[in-house]
Amino acid sequence: MKSIDFNTVEQKLLDLLKNYLDLKGAVFYGANNTLKVNDLYIMGINPGGGDGTELVPNLKEDIMAFKNRNICAYTDENWCGGDFYCPEKAGTHKFQKRIKYLVNLFSHDINSVFGTNLIFRQTQDVNNLDFWKEAEAYWPVHDYFISLIRPKLVICIGNSESRSAYSFIKNKFNVEDIANYRAGHGNYKIKYTRISIQNRETYILGIPHISYYEPNKQELLDLDLPNLILGQSLKSA
Repeated sequence: MKSIDFNTVEQKLLDLLKNYLDLKGAVFYGANNTLKVNDLYIMGINPGGGDGTELVPNLKEDIMAFKNRNICAYTDENWCGGDFYCPEKAGTHKFQKRIKYLVNLFSHDINSVFGTNLIFRQTQDVNNLDFWKEAEAYWPVHDYFISLIRPKLVICIGNSESRSAYSFIKNKFNVEDIANYRAGHGNYKIKYTRISIQNRETYILGIPHISYYEPNKQELLDLDLPNLILGQSLKSA
């Protein structure tokens, strides 16, 4: 496999997102060395936590900075924002700790896994999105990333049927859940399906959004999804 030419990546993204470059948001959550062949691909909904007025990059700035990016937002950024229950240290927000735990279940280190969002524009919450229209607009970027990473599994953070990366992918590829299981928290479900993309079979896992769901539930462990999808059994670890 050839190494990634970041200048080529940069130009491709600038072309694909030419109508959206001035929007506040983010494309990348990991360092540039995560854009390589890997079993996993993490996909949230969109960058949250703001109303678009903060001093955050626009998409062009985020893309242009990627060739020199050497940090992982899940471990190297402080997301606490004055949260009383968060110790104001990088990587200690509950979302960051939970995504690290989830990826570790699949025998991967979060610092080595490509992370992004279905939609790159930052909003305070998903209700401020024109969800289906924006998701469709940004999908060509994911198609390009998937061609480079060739994941066996896309982990979607959030799996509501109305607005989530998981529901968008199901709808786009016209597939149904292969199975869904109780998640061990209220009425939440763990769901997965399978798509054919770029002549490869890829599993799509929908986890309840980890802002609300802690993925250390026995129900999740008992499914042994790493063995089912990647052939890496939790139960032999």
